[in-house]
Amino acid sequence: MCPNFFIEAKGKSFRSVSEPTQSVADRVKEHINKQTKGMKPNYFSDNPFNYTMLMNNEINDSGTPKYKVNRYDTKYKRLYLLLSTKKQQMQGLGKDIKEEVLKHNTDMTNEILRFDTYTYLCVKAIKDIFTDKNGWFNVNLAVNYFVDMEYCNPNFNTTSKSILWRCFGHILIENLQRNVQNKITIKPRPRLAYTKALNGNMLIDGIIEQKKEKRTVDITASDLSFIESSLKRYKNGRLYNNDRELLFTLFCMYKESKENNRLKNGFLIITKKKHFVEYDNSTHKKKKKHPPLNMDKILEISGAKSYSGSLKRFSDTEGIYVEHEKDRIKIKFDLSCSCQEKVFSVDDIYNCMVYLKAYETGKDVLKCAICNKGFIKKSGNQKTCSDKCKDILHRYNKAKANDAKRKKCAV
Repeated sequence: MCPNFFIEAKGKSFRSVSEPTQSVADRVKEHINKQTKGMKPNYFSDNPFNYTMLMNNEINDSGTPKYKVNRYDTKYKRLYLLLSTKKQQMQGLGKDIKEEVLKHNTDMTNEILRFDTYTYLCVKAIKDIFTDKNGWFNVNLAVNYFVDMEYCNPNFNTTSKSILWRCFGHILIENLQRNVQNKITIKPRPRLAYTKALNGNMLIDGIIEQKKEKRTVDITASDLSFIESSLKRYKNGRLYNNDRELLFTLFCMYKESKENNRLKNGFLIITKKKHFVEYDNSTHKKKKKHPPLNMDKILEISGAKSYSGSLKRFSDTEGIYVEHEKDRIKIKFDLSCSCQEKVFSVDDIYNCMVYLKAYETGKDVLKCAICNKGFIKKSGNQKTCSDKCKDILHRYNKAKANDAKRKKCAV
């Protein structure tokens, strides 16, 4: 039998270790267990970690903080939306840019691989939020807002702080050394992606804008005719459930991918997996990755409940080719006759059904005040696309009104 304290160091079960004795190791273990019983890490109460040590706490001549965090202003709201809703989009965009550069811009290969495109995109997005009308980027205010949100907002309590440290790690170290004032000096080294994002890279910025612009796709009269003629019907003339929505979604994805040269041998590849595992050579660990496009995402966009029966009916239609493999589905459309003038545009292929419905009903597509997602207004004063965004906007407006009242009372 192993000593009792081995259960902590070796991960053994109670059956494989002996009973506690009066040895030093066992007594230390018992003491620690008693002192830490029921304790849970908490950023907001008893945890000795003070997140303000990572912030710039300089004070003006008037005694007020230079970079005070205001949780009710527009910058805080935009940063919250960036961290809560835009991370996955930027990850997918960064991956697309890397693949594009490696395939078609061999002269930029060495340059693009020297820094992380995702970090570049994050710094650029945060810089846009905290840059004033004169073009000055207030990086200290940006870092203070970022730190406050990561460590004080309950929605980010359990999330990784990797974006904060990867983008502004050198500034966090400067703030920490200024606040601690010890004899240890660490030379901060900003990531190359940070420097690149501040100065701007014309070639990479051009690719980013090109990728963003081509998220739209134009739908012509021949496209709509092709989709309608490809749909199978029951004997009574009624369409199969979800076929039209699923086919339109797949068609938009295929056409947009073709315009961006992302097809593989003329096929749109859609994985069936919800995630896959990659090995990270830098950390020597396996990481779970979520593909930007899989069949679950297609179902979510189209509002369909299943796809197997629909794909079988599509494959029996002229002009649509469907191939099933072990973990993925390959789809190809014949777009040879898609050359007429556009009838309407789909500004967001991941929300394409809204634009089809707007075209059919003759209504306008509005932009959500929170997430900027397109939606069709159902009520007279609707400003958001969903109840979640509605709650966020309500809390924001209420907090803003309360802050205005406090300022008025103080005067």
